[in-house]
Amino acid sequence: MKIVAILDGDGLYTGHEQVANEDAVDRVVLDQVPDLPTDGTYRWDGAHGRFVPLGHRFIATPAAPSVSERQAVFLTLRALVREQPIPEEVARYVDWYEEFELARAERTMAVVKRGQNT
Repeated sequence: MKIVAILDGDGLYTGHEQVANEDAVDRVVLDQVPDLPTDGTYRWDGAHGRFVPLGHRFIATPAAPSVSERQAVFLTLRALVREQPIPEEVARYVDWYEEFELARAERTMAVVKRGQNT
């Protein structure tokens, strides 16, 4: 018999079970029962062979925009007042914000909601 992790569709740890050796194929086999919460706040990191808390994800971060938030607001307002097109660097900032910041906020809220359901 082997102890295997029970992972949801996103690779989040939700428990463990004992299975026959032949049923452990293509599963995350554990040396021992982990002392981790089963509320989905840890995910399996197969590349490193360990569970990682969701707040410590090793994800690629898009390159920072060429303007700060404050500069983007200023450039937008200046373009609107002068009835000019919005500068390209502001458009790139908006793309970066949507891709990185909003997605990060959504992931954080998902973790908070998941934690409230336990």
